[in-house]
Amino acid sequence: PPLLNTTPAKPFDVAVVVSFRYFLPGPLIRSFPAGAFNIHPSLLPKYRGAAPIQHTILGGDEVAGVSIIDLDDTTFDAGRILRQIEVPISPKIYYDELHDRLAEIGASEMFETLRKLEYHKANDSYDRGANSRSQDKTNVTYAPKIDKGMSAIDLVQMGPADVFRLHRAIGSKQPIYTTFKTKRIQLLAVHDPDTTLPPPIPAPSSATETTHPPGTLFYDPEQKQLWVRCGGEGWLAVSEMRVEGKTAVRAGDFANGYQFSKGGVVVGERFGG
Repeated sequence: PPLLNTTPAKPFDVAVVVSFRYFLPGPLIRSFPAGAFNIHPSLLPKYRGAAPIQHTILGGDEVAGVSIIDLDDTTFDAGRILRQIEVPISPKIYYDELHDRLAEIGASEMFETLRKLEYHKANDSYDRGANSRSQDKTNVTYAPKIDKGMSAIDLVQMGPADVFRLHRAIGSKQPIYTTFKTKRIQLLAVHDPDTTLPPPIPAPSSATETTHPPGTLFYDPEQKQLWVRCGGEGWLAVSEMRVEGKTAVRAGDFANGYQFSKGGVVVGERFGG
């Protein structure tokens, strides 16, 4: 934007950038006497890029974090680290929860950095809590933007835990989806396969099949949950969904609409088929 090619009309001591997708040009960065800084929600140099929180969840990480860094005018997220804090996380955390937690921690850490700015800018020994250092380029990993194609689930290749992890990582922004009756169907409420266990599901009636193929549907009218057969012989509970061109519905309304509300294995229809 043209504004980025100007210097401030009034002097400011410091600039702080958060989730800003443009480079600030060098002259603008150098116009702030105390410096220009970025709050990045990862333990840099791990997860440079636009989607560090999503990739933290997708990677199954046990620890997330926040880094306060100098702005670099040539490479995103490559500046010197002034302060860094590790944040242990639940193995079943969702994006929204982790985003809000890191945002709060990042704001607090930024204030602490500014309060002792000269101390944090000093190039002395680095202990993840104080004093700056350059990032180790040999440990750089990237967290690219989540594109729409990542929302598609492959029920043959992905087990229940894989689908649930993808849902937790990106589902609130880009709902995961498969297909049903040639239309896209978004899975909006997906349950933890470790704690939500399927009811007894009868074996296939076909003499040639020993297990239900991926995408098979089983409706439980008592719990009002739709169970979806995934790869690895697992089942995943879904309680809310949205068929392309329609409004979101609970599993019970979905079963009523497609006339299998009495329960059992749905004959002749499956997800991803």
